[in-house]
Amino acid sequence: MNSRSNISKDKRLNKDYKTLVLSSQVYAESKQNNNSKKSADMHYVVYDVINIKQNDNSEFLIVINGPTCTPYESAKVIFKIKIDIVKRNYPFVAPVVTCVTPIYHPNIDKSGHICLDILGRNWVAAQTFESIATSLSSFLDEPNPDDPLFTEAANMCKKNRKDYDARVREFVKTYATDAEYIRLKNGGKLETIQKHIENAAAQTDSDDESDDMY
Repeated sequence: MNSRSNISKDKRLNKDYKTLVLSSQVYAESKQNNNSKKSADMHYVVYDVINIKQNDNSEFLIVINGPTCTPYESAKVIFKIKIDIVKRNYPFVAPVVTCVTPIYHPNIDKSGHICLDILGRNWVAAQTFESIATSLSSFLDEPNPDDPLFTEAANMCKKNRKDYDARVREFVKTYATDAEYIRLKNGGKLETIQKHIENAAAQTDSDDESDDMY
């Protein structure tokens, strides 16, 4: 009985993963064909899916398009999805979702932990990787500052939304870039958020030194 149950759960895992990958491919094809009407009519949120482990769908990265008309527009925000492959409890238990990209957000802490109800008490087995991606996209520009993981961002969001949005844009410009996405897509090492910030700061210092030479 246990074996049959595991096979059923593995089928569901693989099905949901393939559906997620397909949604990113549909988006890529619409962009390649310059189908702006289709892109406008359909809300594409998944830019790409990057597999971390070869032939293993239990751990992968989702690259989310920053929602249009928000401070996240043009961003590539990367989240890591991890399934407990030992307990094999998906879809009855939510996967562990962390944010890989440094983002200024009340409900994402400096280690990338996320406070989102559908990944906790409101999780149901009908959820899929694709529905998680859609929720993450909405979550970016619809923070809940009353239940924060990052107090500084929560306070700014409540007291001065204009300054908060400006701060978000700074983080997007620095960290949620095509360059970082391409690095990971090409097999680059997955860094901690703190390491990512340090690397970006070092690159900025190097660029400043180069500018001083002229």
